[in-house]
Formats: sequence, C-alpha cells, structure tokens
Amino acid sequence: MIRNRKYRKQRGMFGGAIEQQMILAGAAIIVVGAVGTAYVLLGNSKAKTEWNMLDSLVTNIRDLYSGEAYPASDLSVPLIGNKRIGNMKTSGGNTLINQYGGTVAPVGATTNFTVTDPAVPQPDCIAILKSVPASGYTSISVNGGAAVTSFPIIEATARTNCSVTSAAGNSIALTTQ
Repeated sequence: MIRNRKYRKQRGMFGGAIEQQMILAGAAIIVVGAVGTAYVLLGNSKAKTEWNMLDSLVTNIRDLYSGEAYPASDLSVPLIGNKRIGNMKTSGGNTLINQYGGTVAPVGATTNFTVTDPAVPQPDCIAILKSVPASGYTSISVNGGAAVTSFPIIEATARTNCSVTSAAGNSIALTTQ
C-alpha cells in the first residue's frame, strides 16, 4: 500500500501541468500544419483541374479539325454541339464557363487557334503557366501582355505575367496549332 501511494503522488505520463501544455502545443502545431497543407493542396488542385480542362479543350479542338483549317470564328458552338468540351461547363447555351465563372473563348484563325481563359486568380494563373509543357503551344499571353514563346515557363516569368491580384483575376490566352 505504501508503494502505491508513492506512485499516485508522482505526476508523470501526461499528469503534470507542463506535460499537458507541451502536448497541447504539439497538437496545435500539427493542426496548423495540416490546415496549411490542405490549403496549399486544394489551391494547387484547382489550378491543376483548370489546366487539365484547358489542355483537354485544346486536344478536342485539334481532334475536331484534324486535317482541315480552323474556322476564323468562335469554336464554342461546334465543340458544344459535338460534345467535345470535356469537364468544362456551359451556360446552357453556346458559352463555355471555367471554374472561376469566366467565359472561355476558343477562337480559330485558319492555321492556329487561341483559347482565352479569364478570371483566373493569381496563384492559379502562376500554377497554370508553369504547367504548360515544353512543346505543343505556340505562345501564351496574360492580360493582353507580351506573348511568352519559351517553354516551359519559369516561376519568375509566370509571376510577372500573372499580375492581377484583384477578384477580377487574370486572363490567359493560349495559342497553338
């Protein structure tokens, strides 16, 4: 019995105030780290989703007009009519809508075409530009600025071009053949 009282009086293994504070601090660090990681992953996930939709749209345009000239007009109607819009949404009519609520505009120009993707938040714009592969695209212009023609696009170039930080977002124009 004396022995049991001795051990009951000692506060160890999560019983002391200092130990409890250390455990709470450790748990707080883990929670903050998990929330921060989730935010980064979700942000990157949205940019990856947008890039995949754009790249899929470009592939579908190439497939739809394989071996022929691109019409010098809006390509939304033939894409929607032929069910070649992938996971992109429509307005219910002949308008393609991106996941940010912007109207995507694919426009042909005989030997090439441009897909304009508006309302893209700055972090996603940077991630999308960095996702463009080394080949397959002729140029990319953001917000009507100078065309980037060297791929892959490096971080500094992407950050300089994706300059709009407001809710209006950035407008990315991908040109390809």
